[in-house]
Amino acid sequence: MKEKRARRRPELHGCRRILRLSGIALLLVCSTCSLYFFVPSIYYSFPVQKLLEDIHLVSNILNRAEKESDMIAFSCRHRYGWGSSLYSVHPDGSNLRLLRESPSQAHAGLSWSPNGNWIAFHTRVSSYYWSFSRHWSYEGGTPEIYRIRFDGSISKRLTYNDDREKIPKWSKGGKHIFYAFGGLRRISILTGEIRVIYDQLFRIYDLTSDGSTVAFVGHFESSASPSGADKRGNRNEKLIPYAIYRMNADGSGLRLLKYLDDSVYGMQWSPDNSFLLYHRYNGRPFVLNVRTLEEVHAPAMRTLRAKWSPDSRWLAIIGEGGTYREGDEWHRTSDYERDSSSQIDNLYLLDFETGEVEDIIDDVNASGLAWSPDSEWIAFSRPAYLGQLYKIRRDGTDLQQLTNLECGVLEASWSPK
Repeated sequence: MKEKRARRRPELHGCRRILRLSGIALLLVCSTCSLYFFVPSIYYSFPVQKLLEDIHLVSNILNRAEKESDMIAFSCRHRYGWGSSLYSVHPDGSNLRLLRESPSQAHAGLSWSPNGNWIAFHTRVSSYYWSFSRHWSYEGGTPEIYRIRFDGSISKRLTYNDDREKIPKWSKGGKHIFYAFGGLRRISILTGEIRVIYDQLFRIYDLTSDGSTVAFVGHFESSASPSGADKRGNRNEKLIPYAIYRMNADGSGLRLLKYLDDSVYGMQWSPDNSFLLYHRYNGRPFVLNVRTLEEVHAPAMRTLRAKWSPDSRWLAIIGEGGTYREGDEWHRTSDYERDSSSQIDNLYLLDFETGEVEDIIDDVNASGLAWSPDSEWIAFSRPAYLGQLYKIRRDGTDLQQLTNLECGVLEASWSPK
């Protein structure tokens, strides 16, 4: 019987072997890259994120912590890169909680609900972001509105579209959140129903504490002519750039309050709804009496940020080294000598009843300014680069450091209760 010989397989040529292996390797790399870039895009897509947040909401609704005291929410920018983290902390520095973090999103526009249990905010994002120590990430390309509980147990994204939603403001009862998208919208917390309040483009806005009135500034790119404005306050079809308007929270009763000949930013209602704080192009703050339409108590200083106290008597102001600019000249408001090679920001207090301005503390950051509910404490960050969160009494005593984190405070907001 013949012995069967093993069939000899033809040998592959060296070049063919290399080409085949290279093709397999290229296929694996392409597949990996596809998963690396497209899977995150699917994961962060609106429908998937909405489903995941609804599941998270239901799973945590029975495990909510009870709020023990007023708290400070603050966003903290990561040391490297664009991302930030959102925290809450008790006013004595205890119970520091990480609520949310992101490698590419900055948390901004922090706004507490009237009952002090929820924080609304908007995100500023970069679609694709490279972290030197990590990887590419994708979290969407436009600002969106979120709300989150003070302990981070429940988080909910409220808007899902390509508009630039920002600056959330709670209604008085806490059932709705107003936000800007170029115009003004309102979303129901219970149903998610969105209503357009005003559809014309404007720059900045604020809502009164009773939720009844909106103030905003006409967009600077408007084609309306100031000479054609009705200075008596009647409704105009086109907004006037650099003009301050008010209207009812339902979009009715539009009225021109004051025309200004330069840009305005940082608009803010006083808690008693009688005055509007805003800043002119040179940084000087102005306060408008909405009844008499007169500007009152305009402290002669350049400000980077200002905040009303809850009792409407005080203004905490972060000023540029105790100076303000008038034309081409710098003027001092304190004994601080301005050094052109350095820039130091000070925290000032304006007594709105007397108009007197007092220097509270030097070397602070322009970010993170917030008042305690009793108008006794001011929270802020220092030093100016990668600052930690501090608080100080209104009279400048009892300075306390509240955080020690590897990030810098971008914004802070003190809960009402």
